[in-house]
Amino acid sequence: MTQSNRLPKNCSHCWKTAYEHHSHAKYDLYYVEFDDAGQATDIARDQATYRQSELYLIENSIKKALHDEKDFGLNVVVFTHGWHGNARADNNYSTEFKAIFQDIAVREDAYARSVSENNNHRMPHRVVGIEIAWRGDSLLTPALPFYPPSQNVVNIWDRKLAAETLSTGSVQELLAFLNEAYLDNRCHGTQRNRQLSGESCDRVHMLSIGHSFGALINYHALTPRLESGLNVRPSKARATGVCSTMR
Repeated sequence: MTQSNRLPKNCSHCWKTAYEHHSHAKYDLYYVEFDDAGQATDIARDQATYRQSELYLIENSIKKALHDEKDFGLNVVVFTHGWHGNARADNNYSTEFKAIFQDIAVREDAYARSVSENNNHRMPHRVVGIEIAWRGDSLLTPALPFYPPSQNVVNIWDRKLAAETLSTGSVQELLAFLNEAYLDNRCHGTQRNRQLSGESCDRVHMLSIGHSFGALINYHALTPRLESGLNVRPSKARATGVCSTMR
């Protein structure tokens, strides 16, 4: 994450991390940034190899959680910001997503307690948030004097093109991995169902959220997965994909 110039120096390391673990609130938050060519920024800039990258951190952490912790599941929430957003930790998109995410974790904990009170013990699902960041502004222009929200509006078509390019790049790898983790650990659907073998299921719930051009990125990146879910399902079976909320 890019450091905010307004932060005290002793706080800078917290605002530059790609991973936040919150033991009390029971959630984890990851960040991954992509450049205008659709590549993971840290790899493209030679700041990290794949095994040191933000992508690897996310994928390896989810694999490890599902392998090591048999008694709980994961609620995975993916958020892709829109126009004017960026990888700064003080960006409005990031702060608002974190507030929503904290609320999800609280509600999950309350739900697990209510189920357990009815003699149906259920461990809370660990809530995992992933923010997909990209350069939501390119040309920076001042606002028109009579319309303050007009700041940086001239870059809209340039940023739309960047979002379309990004959706065909490495973000597809990340979303494909998350989609597979969901499909492999769900209870409904096709031959992947583990109930018949007695293995645990319904361990991963997944939601993707995109705002503005972030919704465009999610939609284009996930379309092949959604089409596959429609094409391979047996007759009368539920078509399964990744839920994407667009605004």
